[in-house]
Amino acid sequence: MKYSRYVLNITILGLLIILNAGSGLWTAPYALAEDNRNVGVGKSLMIRLETNPSTGYEWIPVFDKAYFRLDSYEIEPTTGELLGAPTHARFTFTPIKAGVAAIEFNYLRRWENQPVKTERFRFLIEK
Repeated sequence: MKYSRYVLNITILGLLIILNAGSGLWTAPYALAEDNRNVGVGKSLMIRLETNPSTGYEWIPVFDKAYFRLDSYEIEPTTGELLGAPTHARFTFTPIKAGVAAIEFNYLRRWENQPVKTERFRFLIEK
């Protein structure tokens, strides 16, 4: 029983990754952190991460500026009427050079040194 549930979960996760592969949108945690994602030079990509700005935490991107340009960053409006409800941070990047590079996001308060979460996305950037 546990084995079949495990196989089903892995299959669903695989399908989500395959369906997302060409979309240019990756939402953590459905994308596996150490897998390369293919993207073309000059093709815009968006990464969406759950956040709660009312807590003081925010996602800070760390990336090689030789490979990526950060085009935009925005916090999506909350969908509910509750104050302090979680929402999503949306980052849009454009790859500017072919190669293998990563974008890492640290979830922290700017006045603290240690992130409480880290998400890492690796990309194979093709011409």
